[in-house]
Amino acid sequence: MTLTDVDGNVFTYVAVVREALPADASTEMLTGNYALTLFTSTFGGEQRIAVRFDLQS
Repeated sequence: MTLTDVDGNVFTYVAVVREALPADASTEMLTGNYALTLFTSTFGGEQRIAVRFDLQS
């Protein structure tokens, strides 16, 4: 995945982990040493899906 900031700097990230977490797993959402984490919820909100990314060098 690539992201561009407001100054035009482009950053490339690589997905390293995909997790299905319980909806109330707030501690687990904050764990890990990843450069970027994206979250979404399943339909109905029973789970959160987390995709963790590292910055590609």
